[in-house]
Amino acid sequence: MEGAAVPAVDPTPALEDVVAEAVDWAIGHGLVVRPPPPANDAAASGAPQPLATHAPISLVPTPFPRAAFEHARALQPAFNRLVHAVSRDRSFLDEVVASLADVDDFTARLHQINVAAEAHAAKTGIRQVCASKEL
Repeated sequence: MEGAAVPAVDPTPALEDVVAEAVDWAIGHGLVVRPPPPANDAAASGAPQPLATHAPISLVPTPFPRAAFEHARALQPAFNRLVHAVSRDRSFLDEVVASLADVDDFTARLHQINVAAEAHAAKTGIRQVCASKEL
């Protein structure tokens, strides 16, 4: 990108504090991912492996092509409608989430909670009302 300057990063103790604060913020706000499986030698060492780590973040502005941004912005309403439609397709969500639950304990627990909430709603007739307008 012509003319875009990336600020220099000063490796000082103050920067270390900013990095630590950014990582703490990311973890505290759920910006986490599961790390990749350890290499064979790390797994063989018996050292405990983290269950989650912060997602990649940047401390400085990152140049992004305007044309790509405008393209994504133009697609956003259609994507919003797709997400809305998927969120209301109970059988599709059950199928997908159940298959993910086989490989991810966190997703499995969320699925169990959702199934229990649906069963409770069916039994009692009490449901959370969706207050958002239709897209």
